[in-house]
Amino acid sequence: MTAAWPRMTIQVSGDPGGQEVEILLNPEARKWLIAALNKLDRADDHFHAFTFEEWDGLQLSAIPYGPGDTPAVALKVLLRYDDWDAEHFPHVMVRPPDPFES
Repeated sequence: MTAAWPRMTIQVSGDPGGQEVEILLNPEARKWLIAALNKLDRADDHFHAFTFEEWDGLQLSAIPYGPGDTPAVALKVLLRYDDWDAEHFPHVMVRPPDPFES
């Protein structure tokens, strides 16, 4: 077996009424993702990954796992601090209702 490279597929699966975003990754891509998340801070608050080019050692796969799945061509992860969002996007600071409380 050849050396594994970071493989990650981000796809939307399911029918339009019950779509779900799936992140499918091998252990090497998990290490990449955890390292990328751990680097985020106020000065460096986001990262990207793409299917059309390698970025920082990872290139997203454009190959879907299932016949009805749609792979994402790009990923952007942003670290959001509550004070930023409270100032610039206060509408996202509203806690969603508890679905189990009546």
